[in-house]
Amino acid sequence: TQSTWGVVSRTFLSVDRANMSSGGVVFPKDQEGNRKTSEIGKMLLAESTRVASQDFAKRVLDEKKWRFKYNKYFVEHVEISAQSPENALKIARAGLAKVHEVFEFEMQGKCVPFKNAMESDNSLFVTGVIKGDKPKPAKFELEVQYGEKKLKGSELEVQVEKWVRNGTIELSCGNAIIQVSQQSNWLDLSNRYFVLLGAAAAMGPLDVLLSLGANVIAIDINRPAVWNRLITRVKNSCGTLIFPATKELNWAAASVDDISNIAGCDLLTQTPEIKNWLLKCKPDQPLVVGAYAYLDSDLFVRLSVAMDGIIDHLTRFRKNVALAYLCTPTDCHLIPAAAYDAQVNAFRRESLWMSLLRVLSRGSWCAKNARKPIQTKSGEQFHMVDAIIPDQGPNYLLAKRIQHWRAMVARDDQKLIVSSNVAPSTATISVTKNRSFAWAYAGMHNFK
Repeated sequence: TQSTWGVVSRTFLSVDRANMSSGGVVFPKDQEGNRKTSEIGKMLLAESTRVASQDFAKRVLDEKKWRFKYNKYFVEHVEISAQSPENALKIARAGLAKVHEVFEFEMQGKCVPFKNAMESDNSLFVTGVIKGDKPKPAKFELEVQYGEKKLKGSELEVQVEKWVRNGTIELSCGNAIIQVSQQSNWLDLSNRYFVLLGAAAAMGPLDVLLSLGANVIAIDINRPAVWNRLITRVKNSCGTLIFPATKELNWAAASVDDISNIAGCDLLTQTPEIKNWLLKCKPDQPLVVGAYAYLDSDLFVRLSVAMDGIIDHLTRFRKNVALAYLCTPTDCHLIPAAAYDAQVNAFRRESLWMSLLRVLSRGSWCAKNARKPIQTKSGEQFHMVDAIIPDQGPNYLLAKRIQHWRAMVARDDQKLIVSSNVAPSTATISVTKNRSFAWAYAGMHNFK
């Protein structure tokens, strides 16, 4: 699918791996004392799926070229999960259990099992609160950033209709946007509380929530530059920012620099303390918890494990918790029949140059991506799209798989509200710093 909004985000966190702490949530060591991330990822995919297919687990563990062939196993993993609700749920439960069993938490040179570390009741943070300077409007309106413009009202509806007509978004997505834009009473979020794990994330909903008056409980790295931007954004809104800090201040009178120097936390190394702070933050209020933080490569897996540990405790020990995830479009997903039909029709209408490229590349370029339907145990047919980009590596897909597993378990076992939507392809700096990805995004308009 094409990008929904075509947004280029300029807000990102630059990661200096040399200065990143190696402590906190870490991959387990092997018998030789090494933390081999690929081997752990391979084991987790195999062991999660073993409950539904012993043969699949064996083939995964026997794979010698995992880095170059991992994508086909992730696709098959989804196919096995889709065979039945029972398969999907027991795989998700097994996957989460194994993640919490094998990952470790390193503190002061000592490692303990991650699940044991998360039982700590250590308290570290006080609560900071900053209110926006803008008054609450008489009526809220949904605004969607598109290029350099903010669309709302009839202008937004016209654009949404164009997106649906052009196949940029599905009809259900267009209907949802228009429905929300027409219900102004839904848009006043001044009595709603949202936990953003990765508040400054380029793909996160911070600015939209603040513009609608929401109370945002912000979790992000304790770096002054990050919090300077966050505080500036809340000041320019009618929303409220609630956050962990290392000491008390007169929040209304303190300068932005003074607050920025003591605000924030480290999801990787202060995971138990963040969990404890969130368990006590606004204890009588329902929470929507969104997992948006991102780092590159194996750091993303560690971050995903950290966020899942926090979410696991919040869903078990707080009432009225809902979850929100943004799935990556570069993954393998089940899709509706209409999206499958669009794939088939697009391939039939391909340009001559696409046909020539396929012939010259012996089928490796501009190849047909529509797959045969999955036949389930109950006789149903499901369609799936394989949009995995192998260059991303297996760590990226493992980190996202953990989020899929949690969404399924929370929805079915705990009966929670879960939002798990596939995000649009978006040209954030974390994506386009890879030159081949930048070229792909720049040429995306040629594939219609």
